Amino acid sequence: MGEGHGLLRSLGLIGALLAGILVPAASARAGESANTWITVSATRPAVGCSVNVGVEVRSGGEAVSGVKVEIAYFDASNTLLDWNAGYTDGGGIAILSFDTGASFVGSSDWLDVNLSGSYVGGTAIVPSSGGACDGDVKEINTSADVFATSGTSGSSGPSYPTHYQEHNLSCEYASLQIATTALGAGVAEDNFLYDTPNAVDPHYGFRGDIDGPFGSTDDYGVYAEALVQPLADYGFNGSVWYDPSAGALESELDAGHPTLVWISTRGDTGWYDEDANGNRFKLVPWEHVVVAFSYDSDGVYVSDPGNGSIEHLSWGWFLDAWGVMNGMALTVSW
Repeated sequence: MGEGHGLLRSLGLIGALLAGILVPAASARAGESANTWITVSATRPAVGCSVNVGVEVRSGGEAVSGVKVEIAYFDASNTLLDWNAGYTDGGGIAILSFDTGASFVGSSDWLDVNLSGSYVGGTAIVPSSGGACDGDVKEINTSADVFATSGTSGSSGPSYPTHYQEHNLSCEYASLQIATTALGAGVAEDNFLYDTPNAVDPHYGFRGDIDGPFGSTDDYGVYAEALVQPLADYGFNGSVWYDPSAGALESELDAGHPTLVWISTRGDTGWYDEDANGNRFKLVPWEHVVVAFSYDSDGVYVSDPGNGSIEHLSWGWFLDAWGVMNGMALTVSW
């Protein structure tokens, strides 16, 4: 490791980071190349361990804050066992963890690490009998293009309703609860769950099990068109449109219309499926829905049901992620 990067060399120092040891931060320009140091506290942990993952991001020797970091823990059949996300702090560091409770001794598992929605590295995780939750440290050095948000989850910004989704895959219904609450007559997400049909094609209804694992296309979610009628049942208008441009979104937000936007959190990994009637539709693993409600020159403010917080997403990152979903949007109004 180079100068200043020994911060993540041991779990003792990860603990110090959690206590708040910070260094001056730099903001990242869209697509700026940065060096990344990933430290996994154990690669042969016992079943039931909470394993810490430290990620440090620096550019030109300076810490980069506001970079979204995601970790995903899979078994050998590519089933998602656990997932966590956060943002680098003022020291350019994010500390996350994953739980091995859903695995078994001897399983050939894998941990993905993603920055700004793109895969940057990973390591094999093999739960072992009597393994420790830390001490068997794995270090990964890599570089990546990163996009920093102007504000992170929990940051100060415009006041707006927030809500943490109640099911693994209910971000669409949770976003509707946020949007209707903002308009003065909140409708609980489970009401939309009961009112929305199931369908293979998410344009017509919810695809899969709402409590299935995040990141799958079998257990998936629902697209904008299928939500128009459930909104109407509660007296709201739902306007579906496709246009991944800042201007189109700004027009709706200027009118005071909360707008659900479908975004890809891991780049364009999509593929096309077909239902029994021959209708083709795009599926994108790791897609997510948030409510856009305001913007400035640097980006868009959203209420994110995935973490129950307000976030400020840079225009560069947001427009790319939204574009993968063809600019799918649902504006909610009276």
